[in-house]
Amino acid sequence: MSEQGLNNPVVKTLLNEFGHGERMLEAAADDLLLAKAKFTVTSKKYAAVRDMILDLMDSDNPDQAAINMSPAIRESFRKGRYRFIHMSAGDAVLEALKESSEPVKLEQIMNILVDGGYGYATEFGPRASSREVNAALINKASVGKTKDGKYFFVEPEDENVGVEELPF
Repeated sequence: MSEQGLNNPVVKTLLNEFGHGERMLEAAADDLLLAKAKFTVTSKKYAAVRDMILDLMDSDNPDQAAINMSPAIRESFRKGRYRFIHMSAGDAVLEALKESSEPVKLEQIMNILVDGGYGYATEFGPRASSREVNAALINKASVGKTKDGKYFFVEPEDENVGVEELPF
């Protein structure tokens, strides 16, 4: 570009805007990096507290009676937007089936899991895959399957479930 082009007010304005844009992108990239780190730390804390509450809710220990929640509070706890974040596929599948009032298909389970934050790109990588969820369904003793291919949660002590209803 000639010296004369640099004296052109339009060219000067464009170059100034380009430089400003470069600085803004650098600042935005720094903000994004900070936001990713903050989200990761916050989501891991959330998952740790959630797991402690789930352990207390599922406990048969009478000393932990303080966690006896009303059904409405328990229901709202189990419907949180990030309730499956940082869970293993197996644990997330069991929790999803526990909250389903009727047997559900794999696609419906995937929707429940994604809506509940499972596979959320916390490390900003790939989301949940139906392959890993299907493997979890097959490998869990607490999962029953209907003849039409729908899955449901089986209480471990429930002896009314026939062998033909188990997924293996």
